[in-house]
Amino acid sequence: MRRKLQQLPVDSMPSSADYLMMLRAIKNPEKEVTYLRLTEAAVYAPDVFDAAKTKPNARIIRVGKETLQIPQGLPILAQRFEVRVDGMLVVTHWVGADQDIVASQWGADLRSYKYSAISSSAEWYSLAGLEAGAHDFLTSGFGCQL
Repeated sequence: MRRKLQQLPVDSMPSSADYLMMLRAIKNPEKEVTYLRLTEAAVYAPDVFDAAKTKPNARIIRVGKETLQIPQGLPILAQRFEVRVDGMLVVTHWVGADQDIVASQWGADLRSYKYSAISSSAEWYSLAGLEAGAHDFLTSGFGCQL
């Protein structure tokens, strides 16, 4: 998606950029971050000339702190965030004391956890067991550290 080429609103974000909005929500002392979330899977972009369709449809809500059980680890106190699009809960993230995402849940069953296999490194639990090349690409892309 290209905002300028497709004449999309400046404040719009593709759904694949939800992570960037989550980083903003973590740093934002306000209760909620809102934005216009575009879906890459849609054949057509929203009608940007219809004001009703260009209002923020996504929000990230800081719900509160709760105890989170980490697989193969001790429970931690984490801040819970909910990402809602058009009123529907699409993902829940938990953020640890270091302001880093420690777990995410998409839908009812798909969860990923950050864990420390060795005291000096932390990896996503869902990536454990992958061969080194696949793991490096999924965590660093084409040379970009996440």
